[in-house]
Amino acid sequence: MDAFGYQLPVLITAIGAGLLILETLIPGGVFMIVGVTLFLAGIAGILIPSLGTPFGLCAAILVLGPVIYLLYSRFDFYGGDGSGVRGTSDASSLKGATGHVTETVTQTNGRVKLDNGGMDPHYMARSTTGTIEPGTDIVVVDPGGGNKLRVEPASEADAE
Repeated sequence: MDAFGYQLPVLITAIGAGLLILETLIPGGVFMIVGVTLFLAGIAGILIPSLGTPFGLCAAILVLGPVIYLLYSRFDFYGGDGSGVRGTSDASSLKGATGHVTETVTQTNGRVKLDNGGMDPHYMARSTTGTIEPGTDIVVVDPGGGNKLRVEPASEADAE
């Protein structure tokens, strides 16, 4: 294969590598599947000249994409109890979840990080009591559809 023939597989490999680098900067699995698929398809196109054609690369991507997706969804690459890849199943599953305050929570504003909150464990939150300071452990008392959680300090939830 001449130098021109290597350009497309090298470009596909570079795009895949770029997406994997973005994944390290912005973790959460957003770029993982596409990045790994493109990277491996590009490498295959470089190593196997018949896959270095546009049609060969398309075929490699169509074969590798579902395989990478299945591997990614099967294994919990981000740790935790297996919920890291799939996230929470629905808003009601957040009731009783624990976490801590990251930005002061009042009755109108604030943010919390849940201990097992899925791929992005940061949520907007509203207090059911008064002001809750950053670092305070909290419990979700009302998921509110998952958009804005109603929380209270864990010490108050234990007292009930």
